[in-house]
Amino acid sequence: MDAFKGGVMKKLRAEFPRFKEDDFKVMCYWYAGFSPTAMCVFMKVDDINEIYKRKSRLKARIEKSESLNKEIFISQLPK
Repeated sequence: MDAFKGGVMKKLRAEFPRFKEDDFKVMCYWYAGFSPTAMCVFMKVDDINEIYKRKSRLKARIEKSESLNKEIFISQLPK
């Protein structure tokens, strides 16, 4: 299932075990290419800005980490 993006979610879970389950969901939705609007519906979020804030926070956490795969995690996110 995760092979199509090089196992990015499996690697993310292994390297960031302290992420909340909702954080993993958001990352999975971003990697799968869902729009922020769709993510709001899936996650029952009323304000689309919450999705963007979460993406920004997670991206910052990944960038500050010493993860061996952080470039992969960041490059797989849409711009």
